[in-house]
Amino acid sequence: MKLYKQRYLCKECLKTWSARTDIVEEGHTLSHQLKRSVLHMAREGITATGIARICHCSPSSVIRIIDEAV
Repeated sequence: MKLYKQRYLCKECLKTWSARTDIVEEGHTLSHQLKRSVLHMAREGITATGIARICHCSPSSVIRIIDEAV
């Protein structure tokens, strides 16, 4: 799952911030569940391109998720 969060703007100081959620890490859009699924499929021997097609994300995102877990 890819999450798009609401962005807010302070009209006085023009500072922006995003809504907070436990579904994704701060500053990220790929859910914890998606990352777990990617790692599970990688352990099963599915290629990064295959995982990307199944999960509807880019192969570079798949590789980054795997690299972060190692």
